[in-house]
Amino acid sequence: MNHISIDNKHPVYDIIMLLFISIFLGNIIGISVFFLIDTLNLDISMKSLHQNFHEKGLIYMIIIICLVAPIIEEISFRLCLRYSSWNLSLMIGCWIYTILAQIIKSKVSFWGNFIFMYPIMALPIVYFFLEKCKIMNSAFDNFWSVNSRPIFYLSVVLFAFSHTFNFEVDLLTLIMIPILTLPQAIMGVILSYTRLKFGIIYSICLHIIFNAIAVGTSYFSYN
Repeated sequence: MNHISIDNKHPVYDIIMLLFISIFLGNIIGISVFFLIDTLNLDISMKSLHQNFHEKGLIYMIIIICLVAPIIEEISFRLCLRYSSWNLSLMIGCWIYTILAQIIKSKVSFWGNFIFMYPIMALPIVYFFLEKCKIMNSAFDNFWSVNSRPIFYLSVVLFAFSHTFNFEVDLLTLIMIPILTLPQAIMGVILSYTRLKFGIIYSICLHIIFNAIAVGTSYFSYN
């Protein structure tokens, strides 16, 4: 059986340790990746946070990068590491939100990107269906129990690859994506472990801290 079992315990010390470990590993791997790009003289362009500060401002960065993105990504990629009909419903809702936001983000205002009506409409539909269809709900529950380990690794890979759009996408970038997104893969493992051991609230908080550090560092260097 591929079931992952992680016992819960008091999180404060472990969360602090995970934060430092992830920052250390992320920086080491990130520096190594960019050293490789520079050494091989690869023409790969990364979208700069400095550019986002210039184009969208600090308030946007705080709201979207530090708050909205961690919540959406944790629900999309890690909430369903523990199956329930409600968790699956929330995950589907967040995926609908993410896809629609990507489609219309260049066509609407800043506040127009908060298209929460569509995910909210999806939640009761999926939840009601799963609750009423006990056979389907039981099948999903059994599938998650038997395949928890592959689901864990799949969530890490999908989370890492979702950061492809941090780069200017071309053929070379797509070929190099498994290497370019290694820092996000490491972060995905740590956040997934946190979600399983301590719960989704702690993984969201840890994700918020990660992004806040990145935004804060970029902002002070930008100014």
